[in-house]
Amino acid sequence: MPESTAKLARCGLFVTILLLYLLFPTRKYYWDGISFAQVIEDAPGLHPNLIHPNHLLYNVFGYLIYKAVGLSGVAVRSLYVLQVTNCVLSVLCAYVFFLILESTFGSKYLSYTLTLLFSLSATWWRFSTDADAYIPAILFLLISFHLILPSRKPRPILLGICHAVSMLFHQLAGLFAPVALLGIFYQASSHTKRQRWNFIFQYSAVVSSITSSTYYFCYYLRERNSSLSAFIHWTLSHSVDSHFTLDFWSNLIATLRGHLRVFLDTSGRLPWTLSLNNLLLVLLFALLIAAAAILFIKLFNGSNDLKLFIRGAISNLSKFDPLLSLLIAWCSSYLMFLFFFLPGNTFYRLFYLPAIILLLGFFLSRFMASGSYTPKHRTALMVAIVAAFNFFFLIFPYSNALGNPPLDLALKIKESWPQGTVIYYTELDSDDLIVKYFSPQTTWRRAEKDIHLISDSDLCEVYANGGSVWINTVTLNYLTSRPEEKAWLEQHTIEHHGLELINKKPRIRYFQIFPPLQSTPAKSSSGSKRCD
Repeated sequence: MPESTAKLARCGLFVTILLLYLLFPTRKYYWDGISFAQVIEDAPGLHPNLIHPNHLLYNVFGYLIYKAVGLSGVAVRSLYVLQVTNCVLSVLCAYVFFLILESTFGSKYLSYTLTLLFSLSATWWRFSTDADAYIPAILFLLISFHLILPSRKPRPILLGICHAVSMLFHQLAGLFAPVALLGIFYQASSHTKRQRWNFIFQYSAVVSSITSSTYYFCYYLRERNSSLSAFIHWTLSHSVDSHFTLDFWSNLIATLRGHLRVFLDTSGRLPWTLSLNNLLLVLLFALLIAAAAILFIKLFNGSNDLKLFIRGAISNLSKFDPLLSLLIAWCSSYLMFLFFFLPGNTFYRLFYLPAIILLLGFFLSRFMASGSYTPKHRTALMVAIVAAFNFFFLIFPYSNALGNPPLDLALKIKESWPQGTVIYYTELDSDDLIVKYFSPQTTWRRAEKDIHLISDSDLCEVYANGGSVWINTVTLNYLTSRPEEKAWLEQHTIEHHGLELINKKPRIRYFQIFPPLQSTPAKSSSGSKRCD
C-alpha cells in the first residue's frame, strides 16, 4: 500500500471513531462527571476548590478548556465541553494505541482491527463520550507504555514526566509504576548494570518528585495546612462507598463479570431502540444477527484453528518475551488491586484494557505467523459484532435522555421550577446532582437533619419574592421516618402536590414545602399560609 494511501486510511479510521463519539454522546452521565462540571461552573476562577485528591488536576484542566471555549464567544455548559474534550482525547488514545500495535506486531490488519476493538469496546466507548478523568489519564499511560516498548531506547526522564501527568489526572495511574520499571529494565539490557540502575533512578526521581511536590502544593492551597500526616490522609482519602472487600467468591464473580462488561454491555434498552421502528436501525440489527451467525459458523468450521490458537497461546506463555512480560505485569498490577478494591467498578478496568487487547494481539500475531494459519477475517468480523452490539444495547439508548430517568425528569420540570425556586436537602445523591445541574434556574440549600432549620421566615421570604420551596428525596424520606418531623411536614405540605418519578431502579421525589398552613389548607399553588 502506497504511503499516501496508508495515511489516508489511518486518517479515515480516526475520523470515523471521532464522528461516532460526537454523534452519539452519552446522556447517561456518571455522577462524577456531573460533579466535575458543577464545580467548574461554580468556580470563581482558578480556585483551590477545583483541586481533588483522587483526580488532582482534572478539574483545573477542565476549567481552562471551559474558559477557553467561553473566550471564543461560544456559550456552552462545561459538561458538554468536557464531553467533547474526552472524545478528542480518546481518539488520541486510539492513535497512540495504533502506533503501539503497528510497531510491535507489524500487521496492518491487527493494527486496524484491534484499534477499533479498543475504541468501540463498551465501557471505553461510553466513557469516551462522558465527562470524567479516566480518558486523559489513560492517554498518558499509553504514551508511557509506548516509551517503554522493548524495541525503543530508554528515555526515563520523559517517561517519568508522562507517568506523573497521568497520575495527576487520576491516582489509579500509579499502579502502572511496576510496568514502567520493568520496561526500563528490559530496554537497558544491553547497557551496563550501573547505567541500568541510573535509568531506573532517573525515572523514579522524576515521577516521584513531580507527583509529590504537585500534590503537596495543591494540598496546601486547598487546606492551608502544612501537616505531613494530614497531607498523607488527604492524599489517600476516598468516598465513603469506596472500600476493600475480602469476599473471595463475590470478588471473583464481579471480576469476571467486569471483564465481560468492559467489552460488551447490555445495560441500555434494546427494546426501546427497536420500538422506534426506524428502518435503518432494524436493518443494522438484522445485519448484526447475520454477522454473529457467520462468525459462529466460521468458528465451528475452524475449530481446529481455535485449538491451535489456544495451544500456541499456552506455548508462548512458557517462553520469555519482554513484550509479553510487560503486558502480563500491566494486567497483574491492576488485577491484584482491583480484585479487592471495588471489583464491581467496571470503568476502573479501563486502566488496563489496552494491555488486555495487546495480549490478544500478541497471541494473534504469533498464530498468524505460523504455517497453519489461513486468513478468514474472523477478528474483523468479531470487532464488527462487538461494535454493533454495543451500539444497539448501550450507546444508542444512552444517547437519548430517556435512557437517564433523572435527566429526563430534570428536563421536564423546568416549568414547575421557575427562577426563584429553592430546593432544600440534607444530602445529595447522584440523581440529585443530575437534576441540580440541569436546573440552573434553581437554588439548592443545605438543611441539617433538624428540618426546623428551614425557618418559616425563610419560607415566607421565598414565596413573597414569587419563588417556591421544595425538598428532595433523601430529606423527604428522613422526615417521614420520624414522628416529630412528620408532624412538621404535614403542616407545611399540600397533599398530592409534588413531583415524583418511579422507575424500576430510581425513585426520585421532590415535594413542595409551604409556609405554615391553616387547619384546612386551600388547594392552591401558594397554600393558605401565615406570613407576618
